[in-house]
Amino acid sequence: MNSNSPNLDDLNKAEKRDLEKKDSNFFSDVLKLVTGSGFVQVFRMLISPILSRLFLPEYFGILQNYLSIAKPLGLISSLRYDRAVVLPKEDKYAANMLVLSLSLNILTSGSLFILVWLFRVPVAAALNSPELADFLWFIPISVAALGVFEALKQWNSRERKYMRVSIAQVGSEVLGDGLTAGFGFAGFTSGPLMIIMQVIGEVFATLIFAYMVFREDLKFIRDSFDWQIIKQGIVEYKKLPLFNLWSNLINNAALYIPSILLSAYFSTTVAGYYAMGNNAIRLPVSIFGNSIGQVFYQRSAEAYHEGGNKTIMEGTLKYLSLISFFPMMMIAIIGKELFVVVFGNSWADAGSYSQILSLWVFLVFMTTPLSYIPNIYGKYEKFLVFQIINLITRVGSLVYGGMRGDVWLALWLFTLSGIVVYAAMLFWITGLTGVKTRQTLNYLIRGFTTSLPFLLVILAFKLWNPVAHVNIGSTGLPLDYVALLGVSVICALAYYYIYLLKNKTIKKEVSRVMGVIKTKKA
Repeated sequence: MNSNSPNLDDLNKAEKRDLEKKDSNFFSDVLKLVTGSGFVQVFRMLISPILSRLFLPEYFGILQNYLSIAKPLGLISSLRYDRAVVLPKEDKYAANMLVLSLSLNILTSGSLFILVWLFRVPVAAALNSPELADFLWFIPISVAALGVFEALKQWNSRERKYMRVSIAQVGSEVLGDGLTAGFGFAGFTSGPLMIIMQVIGEVFATLIFAYMVFREDLKFIRDSFDWQIIKQGIVEYKKLPLFNLWSNLINNAALYIPSILLSAYFSTTVAGYYAMGNNAIRLPVSIFGNSIGQVFYQRSAEAYHEGGNKTIMEGTLKYLSLISFFPMMMIAIIGKELFVVVFGNSWADAGSYSQILSLWVFLVFMTTPLSYIPNIYGKYEKFLVFQIINLITRVGSLVYGGMRGDVWLALWLFTLSGIVVYAAMLFWITGLTGVKTRQTLNYLIRGFTTSLPFLLVILAFKLWNPVAHVNIGSTGLPLDYVALLGVSVICALAYYYIYLLKNKTIKKEVSRVMGVIKTKKA
């Protein structure tokens, strides 16, 4: 044996150190996004009980109807060329894709004024919210703000400047919900007011974001501008508007269409219950899932150019399963009690809705961060097929339940169809990177087995709750519900400490970030 040959153990150690470094960098970037998202969601958790007591459920339904139009249009306003910002190998090409995205967004949002002028009244009537008609004029403004924000977010992901995204998200939420609460306390409570405050928050966040980006990068973007590169990019990434645009539009339609159908078949109050329940259980997705997905997209695009991303897929799957299963199943057990304690007795039905929906949102949590993979591998057509099937099954479930006049049937069919479609999508996406179905299933089973002991404790306490069902003083809060919530919080803290915070890589990165924060404060 050649004495100069590298030792196998040394190679293994070097590879291990390399993987640990990549994991550390991955979690560092995720934590930067989670810092902002986490603050936003904590702010939401604190302010939602206030808003739920100031504004009627039907007002939340009106706001959700507005968002069901504005958000899907905002995300496709650049014809999905914003997704091309991350994909090129050279920054010069990425800068031109950013210019293309922003230009298309301006054209799209401007043309929407004509559509609003023509169709705002019949659209509001179809949504069973005639008072919404005059406020649909804000749609082009929301679309412009959301589209610009999304394009800038992709540019920052490419540059790994995730803290900018966090700051902008915090600004949007604090201003929008803060103003809503302020006007609510002043006695101005209506669905339209909630819409106006939402728009103000979106515009403010986008302006702050644009200032941060262009202050540093405008010169490079301007110097990189080249019509030939833009034309080349339009052709090279033509599948984005041809397929990914429709996939995204259909996916967002599937996300927001329940509120529209529930409002049409039942009432805006029922739609408000659904909106509150759905938004609450998607908090973990908003805090962790979207942050992981944003970093995962940049890392996967980079790894794809270097030969493959099976390794990063396996690592991401492992942590997603550990993060996602427990909170979703906990909500399935205590959803109603949680909503009564946090939002008040009038939101009990919303809590029951969340218990049903949580079974499906678990797979949404697992799939959403990974859904960038079809973009990277150019598998737009099949991904579009999945989105079409998802939309058809969702609409069919809700329409059937609506025709039967049974909202509970509609929600159960909606959830069961979602579980089937998202499970199939998850196995397909992971398979694109070389991860076998059995491996993906093993990660899901791991999430189940690690969560089970803690979930059984919560379930047992709920079934044999020794605390009396009496109200606490003048608060109106049931004592047994509060006790159940307390036990659930303790189990959640124990679970995440044991299975996540004791992980050496995560613990090291969390400690590093906390040290940086303390240093800055000092």
